[in-house]
Amino acid sequence: MHFRQWLLLCMLFVYAPLTPALDKPDCALIEKWATAGDAQETTQISPGLQLSVLAEDERMVPLFGKSIYSWDRDDFRDFNTTVNVCAKAASKRRDRATRDTLQLAMRSVRKAQRPLGDLIRAREAGNTAVTALLEEPASPETIVMLERAEEALQGKGGPTPAAGHAAGAAAAYSRFDSFAAVFGNHRH
Repeated sequence: MHFRQWLLLCMLFVYAPLTPALDKPDCALIEKWATAGDAQETTQISPGLQLSVLAEDERMVPLFGKSIYSWDRDDFRDFNTTVNVCAKAASKRRDRATRDTLQLAMRSVRKAQRPLGDLIRAREAGNTAVTALLEEPASPETIVMLERAEEALQGKGGPTPAAGHAAGAAAAYSRFDSFAAVFGNHRH
């Protein structure tokens, strides 16, 4: 097997895992989850990024099957749809307290969508940069760039998009742009 093919396979397994669809629990479990904690209580994930305690892995993974940190847009949509169906069911049975709690929980978790969306876009940019890097001929420069790509994809070497700051996303995109600049100088 050619070195680049082997390296691409390794990178795909490490950085592009298949993500299963979000589990859709029944309304009783969702209601129990929403009432188990104060939806407005937050925990600091990183500087500038507050996340509702309801979105912590200990609460989300058993219920929805995966961490909110690996959700994509479809997962957020499915989450909103699922919780909204339960809120409507509570409303139909005239349980306003449960409906209001579910809606508050949904809004609290939804606040994480934009910062986590920035993280998803940075990952996609990283995967594109790594793919382009793997197309380059082996050289000391490409090895250095692979090491930098690995650090960037692991969130090392400065602010990351998970920080919820434009500066974090800009830093990640800047690192990926630097890969592109190197590629432009080494293409044959």
